[in-house]
Amino acid sequence: MLGCNGALLMRHIGQDVPRRHTHFVLESRLMYEKSFRDEWLRSLCQALANVDEPLAKSLSGLPQQMIQRKVACFSYNQFGLFKVPYYRLANVDRYYAVQGTLGTREWVPYANVSSWTMNKMVRSGNILVHRVHYKGWGTDKTLNEGGWEHRWNKVMQRNALQYNRI
Repeated sequence: MLGCNGALLMRHIGQDVPRRHTHFVLESRLMYEKSFRDEWLRSLCQALANVDEPLAKSLSGLPQQMIQRKVACFSYNQFGLFKVPYYRLANVDRYYAVQGTLGTREWVPYANVSSWTMNKMVRSGNILVHRVHYKGWGTDKTLNEGGWEHRWNKVMQRNALQYNRI
């Protein structure tokens, strides 16, 4: 007799992915993709609607105001046109879906992960981070003085830790 597995019946849409937060990460990436798609039309409509000078020699005064009104109405009626400013978008880590704010210490830009994830990966040995001293580059005063820099690389084999040259 064929029996239905109770666990399979309770599965929801999107639960076929191994991590709980995968969809949140994909959704946040999708917001950026939508912004790339819609930014040209949005900025063009905004520029046309806000311009004060005549658009052409034969187009000024009342006809231009009518066109600007039409453009403003057109952009208003574009349902689903993406116009959220970037700072409002969630910056989400692709590993553990931890959110962080760009430009603060919550986010590590070169690895493009949150500082919590970076810390976790460094401590668990998935990323090797070491300090490198540099000195004497060019004529720039700060570079000539030198300093410490963090270099890092991901470890591909967990058992044989390899320090690749970076």
